[in-house]
Parts: sequence; C-alpha cells; structure tokens
Amino acid sequence: MPLSAAARDLNMPIPAADPTLNREVKRSLDMQLAHVDDEPAQRARQIARMLLPSGLCSVDQVAQHLGMHRRTLNRHLAANGESVTTIINAARAELAEEYLASSKRRLYEVAELLGFSSAGDFSRWFRGQFGETPSEWAAHYRESKATAGPVSRN
Repeated sequence: MPLSAAARDLNMPIPAADPTLNREVKRSLDMQLAHVDDEPAQRARQIARMLLPSGLCSVDQVAQHLGMHRRTLNRHLAANGESVTTIINAARAELAEEYLASSKRRLYEVAELLGFSSAGDFSRWFRGQFGETPSEWAAHYRESKATAGPVSRN
C-alpha cells in the first residue's frame, strides 16, 4: 500500500530540528562536494609530478594511475577548464623551477628528468614557458636569493 500525505503536512516545522546544526551540516557537505570536483585534478597533478622524473609521464599513464580512461579524465578536468596535458605541463614547469633552483643538477639532467630528449629541446620549451633560458632563470634566481639576504629575527 503506497504512503500518502497532504502537502500542508509536509510543510509543517519539525519541533526537534536544529537550524544551526542544519546550516553547519549543509556548509560542510557543500565544502566536501567542492573538493570532489577538484579531486581528479589534484590527483592528476600529484601523479604527473611523480611520473615525470621516471620518464613515463603521459596522458595515458596519468589516466591509468587514476583508474580511468583518458577521455573520462579529460571530461572531468574540462569541467574546471583543464586537461591532462595542461596539468602535465604545469607539473613540468614546477619541477623545472625546483630543479634549477637547487642548482645541483646539470641542464641535460634536468631535461632528462622532465622527459625531454635533449637539453636544447628543454631550453626551447623553457624559454616558451618562462620567457628566458634556463641559465638566465637560474642566474636571476640566485641573484634574487642573494639580495634577499638572511631574515632578521627581532
């Protein structure tokens, strides 16, 4: 037998309801749902950063590590205006800055770690991304670090 109720009964207030708790629960759920939308992008960034130094970073590899087809992953990312390719490129740029800032690696090593077949290919890509060569960037970085000096603690 189906359950039925009058519309006016459905609009009646519930005496035991807590409006403050209701607002808090709704706010918490909204925040969690917002993070669910970002989750594939965040995880793809982490995976790209992990895979780049291994030389095995590709759209297919990132999607495989996330357990989804590349088209499915790109659909999820497109909702936020991103793609696996842009995420890999951003991870490559972040790692390039980190590697060059540490100055412990030679240019060809950095190129290799970031998936380039030669230092020249890496330099051309780097100039396109940052507007200067890796050597110029590293020199500017060292210069800015030297002029910043130690932080005084008063």
